[in-house]
Amino acid sequence: MYQHPFRIVQDVTLDPSKEGTAALKDVTSLTITGRFDYQACDDTVCFTPQSVSLSWTIGVKPLDRERAKPH
Repeated sequence: MYQHPFRIVQDVTLDPSKEGTAALKDVTSLTITGRFDYQACDDTVCFTPQSVSLSWTIGVKPLDRERAKPH
C-alpha cells in the first residue's frame, strides 16, 4: 500500500521527419487524451476499480532547424 504523493510521467514525441513536419505545418495545438485506471486499497479492503478520463491541450511550434542542425 502506497501512502505518499506520487507523479506519473509519460513522454510525448512529435515526428521530426519531413512528413511529420508537413502534417503539423498548420497545427498550433494538439489535444492528448487518455484514461487513468486505478484501484485504491487500505489496510483491510481494496475498493472498486476506478477510471478517470484525462486530456491535455499543448501548444505546437515549428521545429527550430537552424539551431538543431546535425553536425
